[in-house]
Amino acid sequence: MAILHGSWLPEAQRFFLWGEAWQRTEPAATEVVLPHPYTMGRSHLSDWLKEHAVSEGTETSDATALVLPKSLWKQLSESTQGAKRSSKQKTAGWGTAQLSLPSQLTEAGLLPVHSAAQTPDENEAAEIQIYPWQVQGFWLTPAEALGVLSHLPLGSSAMGESSIIASDLRYWGHVCRWGLDLLARGKFLPGIELSSQRQTAFWQPLLDSAVDQERLRQFSLVMPHGCLFYRPQAQTDFPAVPLRPLPQSYLTDFLQSLVDEWLRSLATLQPVPATTPLSKELPVREWLQGLSGSPSIDANPVTLSRLREALTTWTAPLQTRREDYRLSLELIPPDTLGEPWLLTYHLQAIADPDWQISAEDIWQHPVEQLRWQQHTIY
Repeated sequence: MAILHGSWLPEAQRFFLWGEAWQRTEPAATEVVLPHPYTMGRSHLSDWLKEHAVSEGTETSDATALVLPKSLWKQLSESTQGAKRSSKQKTAGWGTAQLSLPSQLTEAGLLPVHSAAQTPDENEAAEIQIYPWQVQGFWLTPAEALGVLSHLPLGSSAMGESSIIASDLRYWGHVCRWGLDLLARGKFLPGIELSSQRQTAFWQPLLDSAVDQERLRQFSLVMPHGCLFYRPQAQTDFPAVPLRPLPQSYLTDFLQSLVDEWLRSLATLQPVPATTPLSKELPVREWLQGLSGSPSIDANPVTLSRLREALTTWTAPLQTRREDYRLSLELIPPDTLGEPWLLTYHLQAIADPDWQISAEDIWQHPVEQLRWQQHTIY
């Protein structure tokens, strides 16, 4: 049985889609990063996708069918003999990525553990290590990823042991639904990035409500570990497992890309008329153009900086950081009758009420930034 995987790679600003199919193979040496023995080649994956998916806009009665954007569907028909495309191209391209996976180490060599394999027993688990492999698949632009994930079947019929959708791909499908919900609720803001290297306009999600903060926390907690170990390409031929990044950084980067892509495409359909009166002192028109087409802003850095300051002032009420912690009081009864009660002070995380730190622990660490059980206090 074949299984479809995928995950967002912030370094490449692309979504990597690949297929896994079990086949008989021999353990490999461990000195270099080798091709994943279960990864599906381009021809195999293309044929499999044609069998289990339809092109966007095609009517189908199969609720479990995948829906692929037309640009990717066109790629499926191309000859596998064509030149490999770069992951930075504007359309879906075939390429490789590095993925660190649970692998079983034996005297004969190393083999990745198939994602559909049963949970190993204690003896087998002792032989399993995280090891990098080269996987082949399609690099999707944010627009193409949105097309795939927004139509991904996530109901009960698409889950279970016989599901063709892996947990990592299903996870991003749920995150995509959240991103579309943010757009429907108008939870986004425009922005300006100004540096010595570039001047760009962008759209960003607004996660200011308690509901969205809780969703961010929950999605960070349940992110499949495999999503954090994708890399665009190996920095060296020698096997090396990267440090595990924070899930929240991957989440916010993906949401930013999704929101920016969606709103930019809508803004392109509704350009600002040339006759619309705008400020002559500030590059408002150039900024609005950067929010629809190319993100680059062709304007004087000084006036653009003034526009950014005005934008910051305008959005200040929305951008005000929600309090992450609150005071928590705990009244502890005495062990014996007649003894005084004890009142203790704590800081409690609003998004995670089970987490708290005592005032005593804070006083014992007089630092500007205290890292305590995966929480940072400033």
